[in-house]
Amino acid sequence: MSHLPPRLTRHRLTRRRLAGGLAATLLAAPARATAPDRLQLAQLVPLSGAAAWRGDAWRSGVEMAVLDINAAGGVLGRKIEMSTFDAGFGPAASLGRALEFAPYALLGTLSDRLDGMLGGQFRGRGVSQISGAEGGPADPAAGWRVLASLSLASRMARLARWLKGDGGLGRVVLCWTPDLRARRDAFLAAARAAGVQVLGEASAPPAALGGEIARLLRLAPQAAVLLAPPR
Repeated sequence: MSHLPPRLTRHRLTRRRLAGGLAATLLAAPARATAPDRLQLAQLVPLSGAAAWRGDAWRSGVEMAVLDINAAGGVLGRKIEMSTFDAGFGPAASLGRALEFAPYALLGTLSDRLDGMLGGQFRGRGVSQISGAEGGPADPAAGWRVLASLSLASRMARLARWLKGDGGLGRVVLCWTPDLRARRDAFLAAARAAGVQVLGEASAPPAALGGEIARLLRLAPQAAVLLAPPR
């Protein structure tokens, strides 16, 4: 029987994670003058620019989760209404438009940098956040922030354990794009902890990855690990 590695897509938001975060948000948020049977939410994610692929993946996951949650009766008996705004260009202006809807919670932004830059604006309005970024809030007292995905270290640890265990692939090579150095560092740490031997590694832009992988395969690994955007 063949085995497949765990899903590591960063912004794949499950129904359980979204429903749990929204339930906590609803219980913690102050009452709003909105329809009692509706839960107004907004999501601020990159839908244009270089990070649009991340925003598209997140939005698709959210839309499917919302359909499932509403079909099951909503969150604490309230159906979700979602508005989406582009954080790719002019994120501050997009956030301003999102806040005009007086949402209970903001989903996004998928970026620790943007979370830090914009967080004060929506937390100051009493709006909670369900974040797709990697880390946690720098100051836990600054506002309510729910992380909707596993941390980078946790995801790479899952991959390394699968390689060594279910996959039976203890000798690998690693190829990564320069913009994903943090993922490379996390994988190397996880590989060491799991007993996975990295025979060699290379960094290259997407167009040159094929040549680097071919070179690394001369080391006769059992598998090649590729860390690159889905382009």
